[in-house]
Amino acid sequence: IAAVFSGPEQTIELANPSFYELVNFRNIMGVKVHEALPMLDETTHDTLNRVYATGHRFVGRNFTMKADWGKTGVPSEKSFHLIFEPIKSAGQKEVDAIWCLAFDVSETVALEQKLRSAERMSSLGEMAAGIGHEINNPLAYSLLNLDLLTDKLGHQFGTRDEIPAPVRELLKKSIDGLDRVRDIVKGLKAFSRQDESLLEPVDVCDPLRAALDFTSNEVRHRAQVSVKYADVPRVLANSGRLAQVFTNLLVNAAQALDIGRANVNTIDVTVSTGEGEQVFVDFQDSGCGIPPEQLSRIFEPFFTSKPVGVGTGLGLSICHGIITSFGGTIEVTSEVGKGTRMRVVLPATRAQQQIAETAAVETTRESSRKRILIIDDDKALRDVITTALEREHDVVALESAVEALNHLDRVAEPYDWVICDVMMPAMTGMEFFETVRSRGTGFEKKIILMTGGAFTPKVRSWMETLTNPKLEKPFRMKQLKELLEKSA
Repeated sequence: IAAVFSGPEQTIELANPSFYELVNFRNIMGVKVHEALPMLDETTHDTLNRVYATGHRFVGRNFTMKADWGKTGVPSEKSFHLIFEPIKSAGQKEVDAIWCLAFDVSETVALEQKLRSAERMSSLGEMAAGIGHEINNPLAYSLLNLDLLTDKLGHQFGTRDEIPAPVRELLKKSIDGLDRVRDIVKGLKAFSRQDESLLEPVDVCDPLRAALDFTSNEVRHRAQVSVKYADVPRVLANSGRLAQVFTNLLVNAAQALDIGRANVNTIDVTVSTGEGEQVFVDFQDSGCGIPPEQLSRIFEPFFTSKPVGVGTGLGLSICHGIITSFGGTIEVTSEVGKGTRMRVVLPATRAQQQIAETAAVETTRESSRKRILIIDDDKALRDVITTALEREHDVVALESAVEALNHLDRVAEPYDWVICDVMMPAMTGMEFFETVRSRGTGFEKKIILMTGGAFTPKVRSWMETLTNPKLEKPFRMKQLKELLEKSA
C-alpha cells in the first residue's frame, strides 16, 4: 500500500490501487488521513506528525488495522509494517510531504504468534511431564495401600464380600477416584511426549480417553457425549500426537454446537474396525454442518469457517498431516443443518496381536517363593511394595542403585527379580542396568524396570531397545503380582 500525504494536516495527494481498496474505492484525494482512515490508531498519527516536524524517516513499526478486507461486511484484522519517508524540496529543510509505504505482514505475525505459542506449549509439556512423574509415586503407593487395606479387611471379615457394605463402598469410591487421577496423569504424559517421531503400537482408546478428559470442560456445556469403545487392533502411531488429533476434533465438534442447548446437542464418538484391518474413530456432531463449497477446503492451512478470534485455520490441517504420517486418512461428511462426521482411519498393526498370540501359548508356571530386590528412592513406595509382596516372597528394599550394587556384591544367593526405578538421583536405573550388564553374568535379564514416565529422549531410546519387563507407575497390586508370575 503506497500513498503521499502533504502538509501539516496530512492530506492525501497520491495513492496506489491497494490504498483505494483499503478505503473501499472512495474518492479521498485532498482528504485528511485521519478522516480517510479512521481505523488508524493515535500512535500512527503521532508518528506521522513527528516525521513531518523533524524530517527524520521512520521504519519498522508493526501495527494492526481492522477493516472489511474482503468486502463481506465482517471486519477482520491485518498487520502492517510501516515506512514513512519525508519528501523535501531541493536545498530545503522543511518537509513538503510524506511518502508512506505499508507492507502486509499478517501471515508473518500469525506465524510468529504460533511459534511463541508452540514454545509455551513445549514448556508446558515439559512441566506436565515433571508434574506427572511427581504425582505418580504418591498415587502408586496410595492405590497399593488401598489394595492392601481391602485385603486385610477381607481376611478380618472372612472374604472381601463380607466386608460391611458402607466400608466396601468407601474403599471403592476411593480407588475409583485415584483411578480417575491416574487417567488424568496418563493423559498428561501422552500430551507431553517429547519425541514426536516415536511410533509404537497404540490402543486408540487410550489417547481418546485422554482427549475426552482434557476437553470435558469445553464439551459438557455444549453437548451430551456418548462414547462406544471396542476391542480393536493396535495402530502404529504416536500416542501424544494421536491425543492431539482427537482433542482438536472434539473441540471442533463442540464449537459447531450452540451453547445453552447441551440437553439436545449430541456428540457421538465410536471406535470400530473395518475391512482390511483398519481402525476407525468417528466423531459425529449434531451441529450446523459445513456448506458444500467449504467442505473441500477444510484441510487447507489457514482456512476456517469460524468467527474471527475462534479459529486459526491450522487445526484440521495439522491433524490431517499427523494422521497421514501414520499411514491413515481423515474423512469428512457433512450436511448443513444436520451435523458433521469426522472419521479417522488408521491401519492396524499386527505386532501387538503377535505378542498376544505368543503369550497365549506359553504355559503357566506354578508360582513359588522368590527372592526380590526393590530399588526406589521413594520410601513410601518401597514400603508398600514390600508389604504387598513379603507374604509370598522374600523381599529386600533399598533406596539407591549404588547401595544395591554394593549389596549384590555381598550376597551369596542371587535374587530372582530386581524391581528397579528408572529415574533416581546419584545413579539412574539405566546406569545400574548397564553396570550389571557390563559384568557379563546375564543377571540384567532379571531386572524389572519401574517407571513414572518422565524420560529424557536418551532414556526413552534406551528403554525401547530392551525386552525386560516394565512396570508403569501407578500400578495396582494385582498388576505387580501378575507381572512377577508371568515373568517367572
